[in-house]
Amino acid sequence: MTRQCHLLGLPRASYYHRRRPEPQANLRLKRLIDETYLAYPFFGSRQMARWLRRQGERLHRKRVQRPMRRMSLAAIDQKPNLSRANAAHPVYPYLLRHPAVTRREPGLGHGHHPRARAGRLRLSLRGDRLA
Repeated sequence: MTRQCHLLGLPRASYYHRRRPEPQANLRLKRLIDETYLAYPFFGSRQMARWLRRQGERLHRKRVQRPMRRMSLAAIDQKPNLSRANAAHPVYPYLLRHPAVTRREPGLGHGHHPRARAGRLRLSLRGDRLA
């Protein structure tokens, strides 16, 4: 048996495992969800649970959410299109794309050290400015 499972690429535990049949209550709930979804495809799990409760079923949203997910049922509705720009909103140019380097940054010349030494910042006077 080990060799046959190896040739099939099947774990031995899977060969001996017997799947339990789906309970009748789950099958009935799936059928109810499917029928309701066909009539109202815009129902999500919350609205579906509310609808089924009004029909006399005793269940909560999580009890509806899992079968809907397993059956790949999702509400058909318009999703927000957040990537489309609003035509009324002005488009500002990005000014830092290609900056022109015209001068050296002040304070980043000779003698500049990014860290303070021993808790103190060393300052030195270079020419007419503080570096």
